[in-house]
Amino acid sequence: THYHSPESLLAFTQDLYGGAPPAKLVVGSAFQFGPSQQLSERARRAVEEMAALVAESLAGYSTRKAVRSSAV
Repeated sequence: THYHSPESLLAFTQDLYGGAPPAKLVVGSAFQFGPSQQLSERARRAVEEMAALVAESLAGYSTRKAVRSSAV
């Protein structure tokens, strides 16, 4: 399976890097399930909004900072 819970991903990050960032879960809803080769305009806008939220929450985050802070 390709699904991992947020908790397991944070635990993996902690094991791999010795620290993990503060966690946020971003969830999107599906609008249409018909066959298509591309996203609908509505879905494309939703993905862009979610990507902007993720980028904003990661701005200024440093892996090294997390490793140092969790090692203390």
